[in-house]
Amino acid sequence: MGYLVTRLGQKGTAHTVGLVMLRPRNIVTLREYRVPFGQYLLGGIFAVIQIALFLLLLILKSGGAGGEDFWILFGEIALAVVAFALVRYLLMAWTGFTFAEKDEADLWLANVVILFIFYGLSLTVPIALLVFVPSSVPVAFWVGACLYLVYRIWFVGRGLAVMPKLRRSPLLIILYLCSCEIAPLYIAFSVIRSL
Repeated sequence: MGYLVTRLGQKGTAHTVGLVMLRPRNIVTLREYRVPFGQYLLGGIFAVIQIALFLLLLILKSGGAGGEDFWILFGEIALAVVAFALVRYLLMAWTGFTFAEKDEADLWLANVVILFIFYGLSLTVPIALLVFVPSSVPVAFWVGACLYLVYRIWFVGRGLAVMPKLRRSPLLIILYLCSCEIAPLYIAFSVIRSL
């Protein structure tokens, strides 16, 4: 959270929030909204740490991970989150460059990263619940799940706003939802269930 608060006063973050909030037609050129790579990298690292910490605390507080070392388990979960995020990013890049022009695809990919960072930042409340209220595992789980649902709905809405070709064809929307939204979650839950 401190990362967001520190960056709010700077031009880059105001533009970052503008990329996610403004209508695509109100963004004259993406170059004027270009966010430094370091900001993406720092925000992405912070989001991965937040998501991994949330999942780790859920596992530990619900009685899982029988006796494994905290930092080894944290590293394994962080690697899994990074792998999942990279695969999802590649899928989104493929989607962006398939269904949009270059400027729209660049805006789409910027939204992918920025919304991932926002989701990681939003997990501060469920993490605090898990740390300070020992019996709050179900509440923290549902708060995290609702935040993920809001994040994905916001993400799909941004995708439809950015890519007019996708918006005009119901078949493309169904294809996108099945391949990029439902399939990765199904695969992740299948892998988790098999462990």
